[in-house]
Amino acid sequence: MCNLVAARDTLTTQGFVPTGRLRPLDVQRDLLAVADLIALAFGERLDAEGHSLIRHMRQAARDRRFLRWAARQGEIRGMPLSGYVWEEEGRIVGNLSLIPMGRGRRRVYLIANVAVHPARRRQGIARQLVRRALEHVRQRRVTQVWLQVDVDNRGAVALYEALGFRARHRRRLWRWVGLPDPPQPPGLRLTPLRRRDAQVQQAWLRQAYPGEIAWFYPLDLPRDLAPTPLGLLRRWLGQRPVRQVAVRGADGETLRLSLARLRTRSAYDALYLAAPQLPATEALALAGWALCQRASQPVLLEVPFAEDDDRCYPAAGFALHRDLLWMRWDGALS
Repeated sequence: MCNLVAARDTLTTQGFVPTGRLRPLDVQRDLLAVADLIALAFGERLDAEGHSLIRHMRQAARDRRFLRWAARQGEIRGMPLSGYVWEEEGRIVGNLSLIPMGRGRRRVYLIANVAVHPARRRQGIARQLVRRALEHVRQRRVTQVWLQVDVDNRGAVALYEALGFRARHRRRLWRWVGLPDPPQPPGLRLTPLRRRDAQVQQAWLRQAYPGEIAWFYPLDLPRDLAPTPLGLLRRWLGQRPVRQVAVRGADGETLRLSLARLRTRSAYDALYLAAPQLPATEALALAGWALCQRASQPVLLEVPFAEDDDRCYPAAGFALHRDLLWMRWDGALS
């Protein structure tokens, strides 16, 4: 299940104490009300993936077998089965999902789905929800919490900063929209990714995708994308359908760029790009050309090129989908 990870208009009046009751999420009775609240709070900001989340939540809320199972589980890594709600006169007007994450022995929490009813904003509800979530995490001896927020949601960013979160990474997602008349780069060939490409591909992936948020990606980057028997085994065991191609020079050997496309259950496939020693302009142009040759389900590309390279994306057939800020809290409760 995918998760919205942004807050809506949560900056509050200094010293204002909201009325109502803060309590833990009860999956069996709250899930449908929470889905409706998220849909209302995010409104036009919901993209296809967000609408898919809402549909899944509403379907799950009507599945009694799932609800009984979820109520017995408590916290499950990667699933939004825990969190807190704000209730007024029997109605849920605030929500926060608290998702245990991590890889291996590393444990972190992800705050997601922070939503407040439009009529109850700027009353301190989001602040109380986040503070309670941080207390929850500290009680479990986990000292790192992450969240994502839209860059232009200045009220939410200010609130999180006041509670001890600090910006760590900018996350831009670019949607492939295609090119009406794609250019034909001279002397290029599309081939399968080969085992001898592994060293170059793995080195660039490690550089491109920050290690401290590696737990967030659906793949264990870069190991799950290695074009080796071990990488193939890891993808098969993890049931991760990945298709990889290489863009090569005219000699058919020189690796210019590799693309890995992960099939997902959301509205978009995930696209990972490895371009050893290429500037962003050239790498994106090659990626756009390769996608024109192998167009299928919509994809989202996440590549942390420098901000001053933004103009390269539209020229290569990509449109900005989301502009998010990764923020991290490291254990100091404000």
